[in-house]
Amino acid sequence: MKSISGTIANALWNQGIIQKDDIEACQYGLAIFLSSVIEIASILIISVFVGNFSETVLFFTAFIPLRIYAGGYHADTRIRCYLISLAVYGIFTLVMNVFPKNIYAILIVLCTICSLIVVLVKAPVIHKNKSVSEFEVKHYRKFSIMVCSIETSVILLLTAVFPDSPYVVSLAIGQAAVVISMIMAVIKEKLGVKKY
Repeated sequence: MKSISGTIANALWNQGIIQKDDIEACQYGLAIFLSSVIEIASILIISVFVGNFSETVLFFTAFIPLRIYAGGYHADTRIRCYLISLAVYGIFTLVMNVFPKNIYAILIVLCTICSLIVVLVKAPVIHKNKSVSEFEVKHYRKFSIMVCSIETSVILLLTAVFPDSPYVVSLAIGQAAVVISMIMAVIKEKLGVKKY
């Protein structure tokens, strides 16, 4: 992954797209992006065999935009990040199979309301190694609240029409997964762990 991202970063520098001083940051960003793509793609492949591909796509549809702006937990290594992602997918699959459809509406309302409250109070949760300005923090906060509000509105509207839909509960769980990640990051930081 490092060699691929390094090759791409150097190619961007050679073409004058980035400055020489930005090569290392670009390489790091590309490595994170590529590993995220591989994680998501592998989980989607697993979901085909498990039989919940559509639900998994909807989970990520709610998860990814909110996670980008609201922030959350960062594992110490890429392997640990991948294992946590697999565990989250496993819990998501378990919830989808264990909870009866007649309580989906209650689960959805609880997930979305709790998610909105946590985002309003805590967003964004920025990794302490990420250098961001006060303007960027305000930008992330504004967009995380906007994304969460839109997601919550759409999810609750869909719940009113389709209260027993596994597709709607997939969106709500995707949103809730971001909030759990945010809470984990805050707890880890308060416990004084060096990385999160």
